[in-house]
Amino acid sequence: MRALILPFLVITTAFPAYSGECGSIVRSVCAETADQPSPGRKVIKLKPSATPYKVGDTFPVETRSLLMDPARYGLKPSDGSWRYYAMGGVVYRVQSASGLVLELIRTPRTSHLR
Repeated sequence: MRALILPFLVITTAFPAYSGECGSIVRSVCAETADQPSPGRKVIKLKPSATPYKVGDTFPVETRSLLMDPARYGLKPSDGSWRYYAMGGVVYRVQSASGLVLELIRTPRTSHLR
C-alpha cells in the first residue's frame, strides 16, 4: 500500500493544485475564461448566404424535389399556377408553366430543408 501512496504524494507536491477564480487545476483554462464571462446560453446566428437563384431566374424543377406540404412550414397553399421547391435552406416559389422564380422564402421553419 505504501508503494502506491508514495508516488502519489511525490506528484502532488511537485505539481501543486491551482484553484484560481474558475476552480480549475489547469492554469491555461482559467486564464482564458477569467477575462471573458461565459454566457449561460449559446446561440449560433447564421448569416444568409447568397442563393444560386434570384427572382426572375429559371429554376431547375426537373432536378429538385417539390415541397409537398407547404402548410407544415407555415407557407400558404399553392393555387396551381406556382409551386414550392426547397434547396439549401431556401424555399423557392416557382411559376409552374415557365419555371421562373417568383419569390425566395427564408424562415426558421424552412432553414433545415436541403
